[in-house]
Amino acid sequence: ARRAIPLDLLFVMAVTAEAGSALARTGAADWIALTLLGPVTERAGSTVVVVAVIALVSLLAHLVVTSRTARASVLLPVVILIGGAGGLDVTALAFLSTAAAGYCLTTTTSAKPIRVFATVQDGYDEQDLRRLSLRLLPVHVLLLLGFSFVVWPMLGLALGADAGRAPTTATDSVR
Repeated sequence: ARRAIPLDLLFVMAVTAEAGSALARTGAADWIALTLLGPVTERAGSTVVVVAVIALVSLLAHLVVTSRTARASVLLPVVILIGGAGGLDVTALAFLSTAAAGYCLTTTTSAKPIRVFATVQDGYDEQDLRRLSLRLLPVHVLLLLGFSFVVWPMLGLALGADAGRAPTTATDSVR
């Protein structure tokens, strides 16, 4: 049983979890939010554009950060800062990002169940997963946009202006 445990995957999860924590602790999440994604909120001015960018970045994050927990710890401080700066409800954006970050099916290291089932006889391989991912990615983006603007607001999770103060840093947002 010990030999069947994917130790490399466990190691990657531990490293990415610490990387996410370090991003928030050092202020790097603030830098990423302001430098890379800040122009989205400043120039676009459109809630649809901001939501689409956050959804797409969160959907594709599994290609860089394999652990879902680590993805959340990397993405949420940035998303909360962008939402606060843009006057959007940070809870709704955090919910959107977390829902999108669960998309992990492009590679066999994207999620533990995918890795396990890829090892069975007559299982699937990386090419099968890439083809599936390319077909499902646009569907996921459209579903996330639809839920963000139609379904979740009916349940009380609207993207409108946040009633609270806008956070000044990503770490303030998390607290």
